[in-house]
This record gives sequence, structure tokens and C-alpha cells, in this order.
Amino acid sequence: MSSFKAQRKQAEKKSKNEVQVPEFPVLVHHIVEGDRGWFGTLGALPHIPTKPSQKTAKGIVPIRKTPPPKKSKVLTAREKRKLHVFDIPEESRVYDLYLSLHTLWKRYVDDVLSPQDTMPTLVEKLKKIDFHGAQIRITRSICPSLVGTTGIVLIETENTYKIITKDNRLLSVPKKGTVFTLFLSSQEVTLFGANFCYKPAVRAARRVKAPSSVQL
Repeated sequence: MSSFKAQRKQAEKKSKNEVQVPEFPVLVHHIVEGDRGWFGTLGALPHIPTKPSQKTAKGIVPIRKTPPPKKSKVLTAREKRKLHVFDIPEESRVYDLYLSLHTLWKRYVDDVLSPQDTMPTLVEKLKKIDFHGAQIRITRSICPSLVGTTGIVLIETENTYKIITKDNRLLSVPKKGTVFTLFLSSQEVTLFGANFCYKPAVRAARRVKAPSSVQL
């Protein structure tokens, strides 16, 4: 105990102007010449970890982690409709303007499809191809006024095809309840629209399961 009292008196003399020593009978807060810790009859307590810091001209400043970069916000479907992202201007609704698009689509389909393809292989490929630029005809529909209409697909959504007809009309045709005829280079294929009620990206990346029945 005598050595402890001597250390305490010595610490009080050296740190009188720097640190006020609490009047506890057991523990002494000892900060002299940069040392940190609690010392007393119970022994030295473990050091309390602090945040990492760096020395600057103004003193010791805690290091702050830089926040991760914010991801760019993606427009929702409602915002896209409000901004008219998918609207085609009146001056661009001309059938002849999209004949070159249809020519490119036929080259694309000729590369994807092969005359040697069996029927199951052809069906699987047709589920995944891109229809933008394809020429289709409405064979059957729950809307009788659309039957017999032929046009080039300009926009495909989850539930509709937007086509431009030869008389420069832009029509939105529902997939469900409609049977289409797809014109290929050497043949015509009948498509049931209810089997294609998926977004183009989802239909191309995943295996689409066709419904068990189609109602018209």
C-alpha cells in the first residue's frame, strides 16, 4: 500500500495542472506523458479500443469511411409513361420508314432459324426471338375489327404488340385472346398470343412455360 500511495502522490504532483484525479479510493485515472489506462489495487483494466484516427495540422481527427456511391435511379413504368418515352410521334408513323427495319429482322431470323430445325427446336427458338421489326397478321381476335390487319411490330410490351399498318395507323394489339401469323422468309408460322405474355427480356433469358389452354 505504501508504494501505491507514493505513486498516487507523484501522479497528483505531475498532473495537477493537466488532469484532475478523481477521488476514488480504489481506482486512479492516470494520464501522464501520453500513457492511457486505469491503474489501482485491482490491477490494470484492459485498454478500451478507439476509432482509427490520423494526425493533421489541427490535431487528431477520426477517420471516416467514404460512403458507397449511390446507384442511379431507374425510371418506373409510370414515370416512363408520363415522360412519353415509348410514344411514337405523328410524323414518324409512316409504314415505309420501317421497311428497312423489317429487312434487318429477316436477316436476323435467317441467322437464328435453320431449315433443318425440328418442330420442338423451332418452337423453342420462336419463344426467344426478338419480334421488333417482324411482319405479322392478325388471324383471330376477340376484337373482330382487328382481324386481317397486317403490320410491322415496332414496340413489344408484356401484354401488347404495337404495329404500324400499311395505311400508316399505329395500333396496340393485345396478345391475350389473339392469334397471329408470323411471316418468315420461307414459311408462315401461327402464334398464339397468350403464349407470349411476357416481357421481351424475360422471354429471351428464361425458359417460358406455355399455358395448358388458350381461350379466344
